[in-house]
Amino acid sequence: QPILTTSIVRRNFTPVGHLKPDCLVPFVEQVRTLAAETGVPRLELYQVTRRQAESLGPAASDQLGPLNTDGKPDRTHLSPKGQAAVGALVSQELIRVCSPS
Repeated sequence: QPILTTSIVRRNFTPVGHLKPDCLVPFVEQVRTLAAETGVPRLELYQVTRRQAESLGPAASDQLGPLNTDGKPDRTHLSPKGQAAVGALVSQELIRVCSPS
C-alpha cells in the first residue's frame, strides 16, 4: 500500500531562535492535498520534525546534521545522530498511520 510523506523541516533558525519560513512548505502542502484527495495515508514528518527542532533549539538541532565542507552545520541533511532521532519519529508516524483503529 502506498504511503505519502511530507518532507522533514530544514533546521534554519532566526537570530532569536525561531524556525525560519521553509522553502519546502509548498511541497508539504501539495502532499497533504494529494493525500486528502486520494485517501492515501500520509506521514506528517514536516510537523513532527518542526516540533523536534523547536524543542531542541538551534544548537542542539545542529547536532542532527553533518558539517558542510566549510565547517558550518548542514541544516538540511542528517548525521547518524539525526538519522536515529528522525527515524524514531518516522517509526511513531508509521504506527500512528498504519495501526488498525
